[in-house]
Amino acid sequence: MMRIDAAVGIGQPNHRHDVCIIQNRLNAITAVSNCAAPLAVDGIAGKGTIARIKEYQASVVRLRHPDGIISPAGITLRHLSGLAMPGTSSPSPHASHAVKHFSEPHYLNAAQYLGCDIAAIKAVAMIETSARGPFDEQGRPVILFERHYFHKLTQGKYAMPGDISSEARGAYGKYSEQYPKLHKAMSLDRAAALRSASWGAFQIMGDNCAKAGFADIEPFTQAMNTLEGQMSGFTCFIKSSPSLLSALRDHHWEQFARVYNGPDYKTNHYHTRIAHYYEQLMHA
Repeated sequence: MMRIDAAVGIGQPNHRHDVCIIQNRLNAITAVSNCAAPLAVDGIAGKGTIARIKEYQASVVRLRHPDGIISPAGITLRHLSGLAMPGTSSPSPHASHAVKHFSEPHYLNAAQYLGCDIAAIKAVAMIETSARGPFDEQGRPVILFERHYFHKLTQGKYAMPGDISSEARGAYGKYSEQYPKLHKAMSLDRAAALRSASWGAFQIMGDNCAKAGFADIEPFTQAMNTLEGQMSGFTCFIKSSPSLLSALRDHHWEQFARVYNGPDYKTNHYHTRIAHYYEQLMHA
């Protein structure tokens, strides 16, 4: 569950970090549910933030008397943690199995939130997971386990060349091997293991959970079980990086690839492939 240290809202402590968490989450909901202007993530519980809290409490939490307060153990935070959408309850794991792919409204709302075109977002999903989509055949979010991340996060404590912990990148193996690797790593260090996989249609690294708008790795991985969680994680992650956002908006694919895929992006022609996907989508 998403965590805040103290209550946010009318007459509350409104610690800057807590307010930023709430503002990011409300913006994530905006990105996948409606076209309202995003809040400024400034850590200040001003009139706009309070109004958005009340609006969320009324339309999603269904409070009869929205109080504009989000407490650490309250129902409003529980809904925000689950990325509950209007007219639904908080999703349980694998709640999105019936719908396995993003709808046009998902893409449209995300594009409006980021100020880019829909084809740019679709191109990222295509290069990251292609025909696999957001979930595997068992309904789990698609993942790729990164052994060099696990090695770094655990200071090489579990180093096993060619296995789940190594300084060297690569040696990913088959898609069917990713969850067994993750589970093996989780038995050694759960948090480090979850942070060492890239998740969902957009392959956001677990170690980037904060940039994706989550307080910690556990609520991040929980949200990856839903289409809404995957899309909001992506939009928040892009928003957290001005260079990524501008590259996506302006179709500067080499700049985008360098930041999103890493310094080795040219090895697998990431920048040229995503440009190709984008052109295909634009002329489809």
